[in-house]
Amino acid sequence: MKLLIDIDLANAAFDGQHGIESARILRKLADKLTGAEIPEAPELLAALYDLNGNCVGACETRSN
Repeated sequence: MKLLIDIDLANAAFDGQHGIESARILRKLADKLTGAEIPEAPELLAALYDLNGNCVGACETRSN
């Protein structure tokens, strides 16, 4: 099983601050996953949103 995180950085929220916005999104994801059961079957765990509310990626599980 794999945990995949995909973030598209081609968005205005990332202009000049790729690291800052990516870290904010990953912290929010980490908070959501803390204490959560990670399913072994392929499943979308979370849609990822930038500071402006745009969907910029996803976190999902996949089989190997």
